[in-house]
Amino acid sequence: MFIHSGSGSTCQENMEEPVPFVAAPENLETAGRNEGSDKDDLISLIQTAKRLSTADSLEAFLDFVLQHDVNNESWAFELFTNAFMLFAHALTLQNEKLKMKAYQALDLTKVLHGHELCVLLGETLMRDFTEGPSTALRLAALHATLTLIQTEECQRDVLLKALKDPEPTIRLRALEGLVLLLDASREGVTEGKGNRPKEVYEASLKRLM
Repeated sequence: MFIHSGSGSTCQENMEEPVPFVAAPENLETAGRNEGSDKDDLISLIQTAKRLSTADSLEAFLDFVLQHDVNNESWAFELFTNAFMLFAHALTLQNEKLKMKAYQALDLTKVLHGHELCVLLGETLMRDFTEGPSTALRLAALHATLTLIQTEECQRDVLLKALKDPEPTIRLRALEGLVLLLDASREGVTEGKGNRPKEVYEASLKRLM
């Protein structure tokens, strides 16, 4: 089960405009590559980033992911699982620009959403969500937690924590997420798997009052 967010504009300190979970990359050129070269280019970038392990090599890899949607390619899953630790490494660096690119790239890498590897990111995501220096980064970490880690328990716990956040934008996103979680869980509730999602949603509403 995945939670999807709406779109928005960039974060402003006065919060007059809504903030997206993950801001869309701006002014990225779509190079005139043919489909056959994408695989070779991606392999080369992965190998280089693994060998050098520098911010520049990681950014080159992330930029490629942002510019090229290869999710439907037969080789995409194999290459992205092979490159998973590159995403993880970028998220551990004290570089907000690179972190945001990593979150943007993971959001676009649909073949990894819900994969068991993503559980390894749990601690990093929670740290960015609770301690991130900007609202945009914290929203990106919240969104990544909900889309990458496909467990109801994880989603519920993160959303309930987000509802207590002092930032109104994050509380709003959490409430939206709970509504979607409730909708997605209704079929399971009907089949007798319990009414916990409904209880969580109602309890969350009370906390906002």
